[in-house]
Amino acid sequence: MAWSVPAARRLRIRVHGAVQGVGFRPQVYRLATALGLSGSVRNARDGVQIEAQGTDDALEALLAGLRRLPPPVRVAGLECDCVPPAGDDGFVIAPSETGPGAALPLPDLAPCADCLAELRDPADRRHAYPFLSCTACGPRYSIIDALPYDRERTAMAAFTPCAACAAEYADPLSRRFQHQANACPACGPRLTFCNAAGTERAQDGRALAAAAAVLRAD
Repeated sequence: MAWSVPAARRLRIRVHGAVQGVGFRPQVYRLATALGLSGSVRNARDGVQIEAQGTDDALEALLAGLRRLPPPVRVAGLECDCVPPAGDDGFVIAPSETGPGAALPLPDLAPCADCLAELRDPADRRHAYPFLSCTACGPRYSIIDALPYDRERTAMAAFTPCAACAAEYADPLSRRFQHQANACPACGPRLTFCNAAGTERAQDGRALAAAAAVLRAD
């Protein structure tokens, strides 16, 4: 008995709304991979562009899933076009488009419950680290130099991730997968207290205590 194999179709999907700097690309990657789709997702000048190839059922499931992604993602609109199938090897997060555009920059986001738990856990490598964040929270608008939102166009470009942070960034199962502002005490920004002459006097927790002491004295 011969079995018929559903023909693959390819869609180019333009997604508009709050879709940069919110972990949207990692979520699309996980969803497309789970559905057996091939193609790519990338930041675009006016939002995010997805090219997805697979069966009609899988593509419909992808479109439905995009509309159900939780906050801070806010999908304002989808534009879909059929394009010729390609010979992709799996699904990837592709380099961003560059140039002027109209993507929506997000405000900074309050720490999520997971990051607060790490902040308070003495055994965690980010214990008491004030600059921890993930794809669900942390600085966005305050660190952006330009869009599309990628690390090299933010204030984080000056900080090279350590091996542990780089591993999180590359791990699809991590909530810091493709997180552009990922950092820790070993590789990220640190608090520094300087006197009026600009001389460093303290770092990290001691810097905060020194600043508080000066404020109380005044």
